[in-house]
Amino acid sequence: MYHLFITSSNRYCYARTMGGASHTFDTCAECGRKNIRFLPISEQAFLWIEGGKRFPDFLSFGDVGQYLFVSSAVISVFEANAVSGYHIQKAFPVYRESHGEMQKVDDIQYYSLNVTGQVDFDLKAMHLKKKHSCKSCGNFDWSIQRLSIVDAKLDLNTWDQSDLCRVSSLPGSLVCSEKTADLIHQNKLSGVYIQDEKDMFRIR
Repeated sequence: MYHLFITSSNRYCYARTMGGASHTFDTCAECGRKNIRFLPISEQAFLWIEGGKRFPDFLSFGDVGQYLFVSSAVISVFEANAVSGYHIQKAFPVYRESHGEMQKVDDIQYYSLNVTGQVDFDLKAMHLKKKHSCKSCGNFDWSIQRLSIVDAKLDLNTWDQSDLCRVSSLPGSLVCSEKTADLIHQNKLSGVYIQDEKDMFRIR
């Protein structure tokens, strides 16, 4: 499988934040850790973009949240090739600041995808352990602090065979099947860098 790293560059815009969505922090009564809790996205939610002039197919998101924003081109490719492991949550209008005012961008719209596919790490092969796990909130610490030195390895016995997956132990990470990686390359979908799964902890 492959790691999908949603990138931003001087050429491409990125979503600074999502208007009409919010989150709160709860403190676990058992371990004392702070946990983020996302509130439902409102029907009036929109994306506020900044940065470069080009609109990528995979839009980088600068705020908190495990969101995947994609263009209509991505939706078309995924639907035409029966890519599995997601459903479309919502279409988002896009706004950006111009001359001190927020103005709607009429020639682009992004969609949020809820990735439902699941896979997890092969911790034994990675010589990695979870420690100080909380039975109440589920949070834990890794046995190695510098994960960048670790070669990631996915346990295919935990894979539900979806083409798009979240990693259960690190849900902010997005991985895909070889089929999906090939489709992204073949259709020249922009804004995403495809890494070998072993390099998941190494930011490009």
